[in-house]
Amino acid sequence: MKKHLLLLAGLVSAQLTFRAATASAQSGHANLPVYVCMSDINDHTKQKLASMGYQFTALIDWYTPTLDENAFRGRIAKAFPDSNASGIGALDWEGSAFSRLRQGDPGSDDYKVGLNQYIKAIQIAKSMRPNVKFGFYALPFIDRDNDYQKWNDAVAPLLQQCDVFFPSLYQYYPQSSKRGDKESSYVKNNMTNVLKLAAQYNKMVMPFIWHRLYPDNKEHGLTLISESGFQKRVQYLATTQYQGKGIDGIVWWSSDNYYFKQKNATMLHEAPDGTDFQSYHEKLIVKYGQDIKQTLGKY
Repeated sequence: MKKHLLLLAGLVSAQLTFRAATASAQSGHANLPVYVCMSDINDHTKQKLASMGYQFTALIDWYTPTLDENAFRGRIAKAFPDSNASGIGALDWEGSAFSRLRQGDPGSDDYKVGLNQYIKAIQIAKSMRPNVKFGFYALPFIDRDNDYQKWNDAVAPLLQQCDVFFPSLYQYYPQSSKRGDKESSYVKNNMTNVLKLAAQYNKMVMPFIWHRLYPDNKEHGLTLISESGFQKRVQYLATTQYQGKGIDGIVWWSSDNYYFKQKNATMLHEAPDGTDFQSYHEKLIVKYGQDIKQTLGKY
């Protein structure tokens, strides 16, 4: 009798373990946070995305050569009006200041002054909104930046100050192009490197993605990525790990309407005839939002 009870208990335990594993496999990364970082979608679209489980954040961007502390404090206050706000804050300081970080001489006084201004900026942000997790867009550097490992070593004091790493993992080439078949290894290799750095510094990782090809691609820039191609990119990001640790979330950025208003040829011809771009864009974001959630639930 005792043996039968032990056998029965073992079978029940095995079934429960199998069911838990099956449920986990079915849910995949369904609970992985995805932050929508778009200023050009309407409230109705936001409500639909929120009902799918999306969270929202703003990109705090500026392009001045040096840090204007008063103006910067104003940007933080505008992005997070509540001093007790939580969530994530992506700081985006591009332009000549950012170019200096990845092209300058790390041993020069000019470089050190610039690096210290970045450090000062994130320290201000963290002091103003201590419950928000801050980092800089496009940091750490990835292998699209020449000598990226050298530059990541140079900005090590800045990486230490970040709460979150926000690498830029936008897609450059169509999946169907000659270089498109390398996109999967590009994502996996870069994410492995970033996750390795995150383990070294004990930081969160939330890569930026976009449903369009990066504008710097002169031939295909701003082309809408196919739904299947976009799903593959989300899959690669969600499943890549380093020593058993994966990403902590995804930031889905877009500024499609800006490029449409700039009369970009790709954007002007994308919406079906008789459809205004704004209406088309709102439906597009909902559709791709469903694709992201479907992919994360599967893998």
